[in-house]
Amino acid sequence: VEYVFTDKTGTLTENEMQFRECSINGIKYQEINGRLVSEGPTPDSSEGNLSYLSSLSPLNNLSHLATSSSFRTSPENETELIKEHDLFFKAVSLCHTVQISSVQTDGIGDGPWQTNLAPSQLEYYASSPDEKALVEAAARFGIVFIGNSGETMEVKTLGKLERYKLLHILEFDSDRRRMSVIVQAPSGEKLLFVKGAESSVLPECIGGEIEKTRIHVDEFALKGLRTLCMAYREFTPKEYEEIDRRLFEARTALQQREEKLADVFQFIEKDLILVGATAVEDKLQDKVRETIEALRMAGIKVWVLTGDKHETAVSVSLSCGHFHRTMNILELINQTSDSECAEKLRQLARRITEDHVIQHGLVVDGTSLSLALREHEKLFMEVCKNCSAVMCCRMAPLQKAKVIRLIKISPEKPITLAVGDGANDVSMIQEAHVGIGIMGKEGRQAARNSDYAIARFKFLSKLLFVHGHFYYIRIATLVQYFFYKNVCFITPQFLYQFYCLFSQQTLYDSVYLTLYNICFTSLPILIYSLLEQHIDPHVLQNKPTLYRDISKNRQLSMKTFLYWTILGFSHAFIFFFGSYFLIGKDTSLLGNGQ
Repeated sequence: VEYVFTDKTGTLTENEMQFRECSINGIKYQEINGRLVSEGPTPDSSEGNLSYLSSLSPLNNLSHLATSSSFRTSPENETELIKEHDLFFKAVSLCHTVQISSVQTDGIGDGPWQTNLAPSQLEYYASSPDEKALVEAAARFGIVFIGNSGETMEVKTLGKLERYKLLHILEFDSDRRRMSVIVQAPSGEKLLFVKGAESSVLPECIGGEIEKTRIHVDEFALKGLRTLCMAYREFTPKEYEEIDRRLFEARTALQQREEKLADVFQFIEKDLILVGATAVEDKLQDKVRETIEALRMAGIKVWVLTGDKHETAVSVSLSCGHFHRTMNILELINQTSDSECAEKLRQLARRITEDHVIQHGLVVDGTSLSLALREHEKLFMEVCKNCSAVMCCRMAPLQKAKVIRLIKISPEKPITLAVGDGANDVSMIQEAHVGIGIMGKEGRQAARNSDYAIARFKFLSKLLFVHGHFYYIRIATLVQYFFYKNVCFITPQFLYQFYCLFSQQTLYDSVYLTLYNICFTSLPILIYSLLEQHIDPHVLQNKPTLYRDISKNRQLSMKTFLYWTILGFSHAFIFFFGSYFLIGKDTSLLGNGQ
C-alpha cells in the first residue's frame, strides 16, 4: 500500500460529540459547568471580560438569563435577548430527526412521551451524533425535546409544554449540506427551521448577524470544533400553500423526482433569518497520532478526505500529526473559475520547486477540487505528489471516490487503501484497491462494503505492518514456489526425451505423477503459507520502516521471478544429470540384475 485515504469524523475521531460553544445573534457563548458564558461585551455593557449567564434548566426562569448582575441591559434589550435565545434553542430542539427511547416510570408522564420527565431521564437516539449533542444541550438550557408522533413534536420551554405540528421534513443530503423542518407553532405560524454547514446556510440568509456569526464560525473551526448554522423563515398562509403544493407534486412525480425535489428545496430554503451557530467537539481517537506517524515512516502517504469546514479540518490535522507545525501548508480553496484555479496551481507548483527541502502539506476544498479535476488534472497531480500530506475538505461522497480513482489511474499505478466508518464513505471504500471499514456509531454500512473491518483506526498499523507483511511474504513465496516446483518437475521429463528417442516414455511412475501436486509439493508450502513468521510480530509493529521492504511489490518483481525460475532449472538439471551419472548405464538395484 502506497496511499491511505481516510475519513475524519468517526475514523480519526471518536464521533462522540460534546456541545462546547455557540453564537446567538452575533454574541458568542461557551458552556462552562452547565452554564452559558458570553465572551466579550454584551449589549449595553462596556466590559470585555466573561459575563456569566444563568444556566437554563427547567428550574430556572428564562429571565435570569438577562437579569444576572453582570448583564446590564434595559428592559427592552432584556426581552429581546430572551426571545433570541428562545428562538435559537427552539430551532436546535425542533430541527432534527432524533428519537427518544421509551422510558417506563411508574406514575410519571401524561402522554406517550413522558412529558413530566426531567431532561436527565430522557435518552436520545440519533443517526448523527451532532444532532444528539445539540438536542441534549438545548435540554440542559431549558428547551427540552420531549418526543414526536410523526405529526406532532413536543417541546418543554422551562417547564411549559408546547406542541408543534410537524408539516414537512426536508431531509439532509450531501449536495445541499443542510436539513430543514416546517412546523406549525402553537400560535398558528408556519415556521421553517434550517440547520446546516455555514457554506450552505449563510448565502441563503438575508437577515441576522451574518458577518459576526461568520467570524465566530471561523473562530470555532480554528479550535477544531464542528460547526453548524441555524436559521429560520416565517411563511405567510399564501406562501405555505404554494410550498405545500410544490412539495406534493415533486414527491409524487414519476419521473425526475430527485431533480424536482432539489428545485423545491432550493425554493423553500431561501430568504432566511440567521439566528446563530453551534460548535461541538469531537475528540481524537486513541493513538491516532502514533498510527499516522508510523504510516509516514513506512513510506505511505496519508490523505484525509472530510466534509468538514477547512479550518476545522486543518486544526484536527495538526492535532493528530497529519500536518506538522514545521510543514509549509499550501491552500487551494475558494477557487471560482478554471483560469483562477490553473494560475493558483502553477503558483503552488513553483513554490514547491523553489522550497524543495521543506515538507509541504496541501489543503483543497470540494469546489476547487472539481475545477482542478475538470481541466487541470495533470497539474493538480503534480502538486499533490510533491506534498507530504494532503487534506481535502468540504468533500461530497462521490468526490472522495473521484480522488482515489485519480490516484489509481496515475502512471505509477500505486496501491490505494481507504478507511471510513459511515455510509458516506462507502463509495471511496469500494473505489480503493483495499477497503477498510470501521465499525463505528453510524451503522455497519462501511464495514459491510469493505474488504476488512476493524474497530479503531489504531489497529490499521497492525493490519498493515504485521498481518499485511506476513501474508504478502507468504503469498509471494507461494506464487514463486508454484513456478519453481513445476519447472523442477517438467524439465527432467523434457531432458529424458532426448535419451528415450522421444518415445513418449514417462520418467515418473504414475504414483509420483498423482501425488506430486496433491501431497509432495502442496502440504509443505501450505504449512509454510499459514505459519511462516520470518520476523517477530513485535519487531514489525515497532519498526514501520520494515514495511518498505515489501513496497512496490518487490517480492514479485521480474528479478525475483527470474531468480526462482533459474533456481528451478538448475535444480532440475542437478536432479536429472546427478541421477544419470550416479547410476550410469547400470539401472539394476539388486545383485541378480533386477
